[in-house]
Amino acid sequence: MPPKKLSPKSSISGTKYVTDYVFACGNSVPIYDVTTMHGLNQILGHVKFNNREFGDVLYRGQAALYDSLTPSLFRAWNGRPGTLGRCDTLGQIINRMVSSDKIKGDLKLGYHKKANRYKVEGLLQHYGVPTKCIDLVDNHWVALWMGLYECRKQVKVDTYYHYQKREIPLIEILNGEKSLEESIYQYILLLALPSGEYATDGLTASNDYIRDYRIIAKDL
Repeated sequence: MPPKKLSPKSSISGTKYVTDYVFACGNSVPIYDVTTMHGLNQILGHVKFNNREFGDVLYRGQAALYDSLTPSLFRAWNGRPGTLGRCDTLGQIINRMVSSDKIKGDLKLGYHKKANRYKVEGLLQHYGVPTKCIDLVDNHWVALWMGLYECRKQVKVDTYYHYQKREIPLIEILNGEKSLEESIYQYILLLALPSGEYATDGLTASNDYIRDYRIIAKDL
């Protein structure tokens, strides 16, 4: 049973169907313009209700739409395309952490070695290490925050990253340097995940994904 998408004919107060967005794989999803808080709550409620028998609906906040949801491990990096060779480095980091007595205690790692590796990989994802994980949340207000703020690189004595609120670049827009659409809109992607087929050591899993309270990991 596939997940259910909203119909372009859906009539929800505070929302308006705009167009369909087509991903590189050929799948398309409807895009709705949401103008009120109540409209946002209602449209999310509709999607969750329609997919209640399929599984959970989770959210991802973004400042723009992309051709695919590619995990950071396989994205372009420093102008170079993503490569499977980076998996070796990730594997080495995970091996080092899984073997650390301190990490074992802090993460409460159990007897399931594969589950332990996913827990460590999910932790690394939140410290900027490229992984096979995709960040999704179950709270749409958190997703809104993630779409409203952007990660900025700062180089002083050391290099570090921080999040700051996006600003509308009015001068750049007037000069034609920036796209108005990309500068003033943000998106919440709704992803319906099928119910897990089994649970092990705090993780819910199926043949397609591994999930815990903060990890969505496609086993590539």
